[in-house]
Amino acid sequence: MSRLSTEHRLVTASVATVLAVACLAGCAMAVDSAGAPQPSGTTGAMSTGRVPTGASGSPSAPAASTGPSPAMVASTTGPARPTATRTGPAPAPIGSAVLFDDFSYTGPSDPRFTRVWSVRTGRGGPGVQGASWSPSAITFNGGGAGRTMLMTASTDGTAAKTEHAEIDSTRQRFFDGTYATRIRFTDAPAGPTGAHVYQTFFTITPLARDNDPSYSEMDFEYLPAGGWGDNRRQLDLTTWYTFSESSGKGDSRSAVRAQSYDGWHTLVMQVGAGTVTYFVDGVAVFATDGKYYPRQPMLLCFNIWYIDGEIGPPGAVRSYRQEVDWVYYVGGHVVAPAAVQAQVDAYRAAGRTLVDTL
Repeated sequence: MSRLSTEHRLVTASVATVLAVACLAGCAMAVDSAGAPQPSGTTGAMSTGRVPTGASGSPSAPAASTGPSPAMVASTTGPARPTATRTGPAPAPIGSAVLFDDFSYTGPSDPRFTRVWSVRTGRGGPGVQGASWSPSAITFNGGGAGRTMLMTASTDGTAAKTEHAEIDSTRQRFFDGTYATRIRFTDAPAGPTGAHVYQTFFTITPLARDNDPSYSEMDFEYLPAGGWGDNRRQLDLTTWYTFSESSGKGDSRSAVRAQSYDGWHTLVMQVGAGTVTYFVDGVAVFATDGKYYPRQPMLLCFNIWYIDGEIGPPGAVRSYRQEVDWVYYVGGHVVAPAAVQAQVDAYRAAGRTLVDTL
């Protein structure tokens, strides 16, 4: 789980492309339910207290699914940034509230970056207690449409030399609508193996009190070396209802896909009409509904961190990296994954690296 405590800061072309960008000023379509799994109370399981992927706060996290969940597609092996055809589902109506970020920044102190994002520096959970959360663990590589955000977590097996990385949106302004990112997960560390890491894309709100009924969180969490006694590579998909800091227990629904996701993947969350649907590379793989649905605007976040007590023996430095190509959100509209990709392609064709109409 990716959790936030009450003390966590809320820091806050050519003529051909002109038509595409006009559509992009905010585009959305009707709910795309084709191929989406039906939510079920038997899919997933309540949290049993595994540590969450959070912006800050006490440990807790999703438990493995106890019911059937749809099959997930295998890891992408093609080019890092595939482009989708624009003959698929139409994007959203003009005037939609949109955030598109191509992460074309000079660094984490770039004024354009800090207008949208906050880099975590405060200590605390999740992750290794006593570890640091450092801006130096976030860099921007490449140039133009090829620039990406690189996030690194490193450790030498001691808390004092363990470093995590996280960025959060500066404000809670993400609620129903469509969320998407193009992210690269990595299975192999630089240095020795044996450390267990979380690589994530998630939304979250502060926890006002134990079992806060307004708490909202949705997670994509990849564990390339497994963890919590299960050493299989796995992707966890979780919608949270609430959480208790004092007990370390929460109420959520999860699906766990035990396979490698090494490489580039497009992750999408559709949030609308009382249902959260998770997609990986265009395929609907899990859905939740009922109380497992957001109840208030959330922060949008990425982080990478090690499981406390599972960083291996002291010695040589070992590090994991995750890379983010772009992130996209449209408020109030459920948009098909193919339409999301078409909008991203059109923004890039027009040279637009940051669009924020929220």
